[in-house]
Amino acid sequence: MIISIIIPVYNEADFIGQVIETIYRLKFSDKISQIEIIVVDDASDDNSSEIAKSIAENRQEIKIVGHEINRGKGAAVQSGLKIANGDIFIVQDADLELSPDEIPKMVDVLLSKNLVMLNGSRFIKDFLHADNSFLRNFANKLFSVFASIITRTKITDLTCGYKLFTLNFLQKIKLKENGFGIESELLIKAIKFNKLKVMEFPVKYSPREISSGKKIRITDGFRILWTILKYGM
Repeated sequence: MIISIIIPVYNEADFIGQVIETIYRLKFSDKISQIEIIVVDDASDDNSSEIAKSIAENRQEIKIVGHEINRGKGAAVQSGLKIANGDIFIVQDADLELSPDEIPKMVDVLLSKNLVMLNGSRFIKDFLHADNSFLRNFANKLFSVFASIITRTKITDLTCGYKLFTLNFLQKIKLKENGFGIESELLIKAIKFNKLKVMEFPVKYSPREISSGKKIRITDGFRILWTILKYGM
């Protein structure tokens, strides 16, 4: 069984090398025979792409894709999925707010419980770091409650970047969101596909601020609300 790990990148020269090397060293159970790392550079204007290419040299497990113009996280994810060979997939943000060390544990849960999707949640247990923005916490909880009502399924963290999902699910949907709405689109479509096969998994979170390079903005929040209505109704 192959796991494809998609890494959308936009101006992450400070982190991209570390995230690729961390993923490359991950240890999975015997059920995973191959790991595939797909880095999608979304027209970075720093040297993110050059760093990724230098690490990928002589490593067949690592593929590099480039966009000529900045198209957004969702578009980068879709570009990665188009060339992926996996049986299961996960998106890893390049900023390391979410630790790749969680991925093997998530894979074990997904496979042992025969799930369609495992949704990471920063709000289960006490894993949410206290230095995260109050406004972002409030907005995410609002989005999650709204999505829970629309889908009639309890969702604690709609916008968490960690969503591990299967090829069977991916083959039966068509992704459309080019921006940060990709996260809510994936989760809502998985719930509509088979909500009994969707679970949440607690993940540790080390947030950063916009001043440190965080990409999501207030305008993205309006798009996320729209995706909840668009795909949830």
